[in-house]
Amino acid sequence: MLLRVLLVLAALVVLFVWWSRRRPPAAPPSPHAASAPQPDREAMVRCPHCGVHTPVSMGWPGRGGTYCSAEHRAIHEPTEPPAP
Repeated sequence: MLLRVLLVLAALVVLFVWWSRRRPPAAPPSPHAASAPQPDREAMVRCPHCGVHTPVSMGWPGRGGTYCSAEHRAIHEPTEPPAP
């Protein structure tokens, strides 16, 4: 009786190991996924004042770089040149 129980347990362990190791076949990559157009990406620039990254089109260009806002450009770059 004990031998039958051990054989059944051994068979169950073997089946469990076999079942856990088998993997479903890998699906071939979809041809549409590779040819899907990527959205246009825009370059990001770092604000010299605070370090926030903003898209180039939304930045405020200045002498020290491209800023995230007009306020940071005004703080970082005085509008009047220093007196000699």
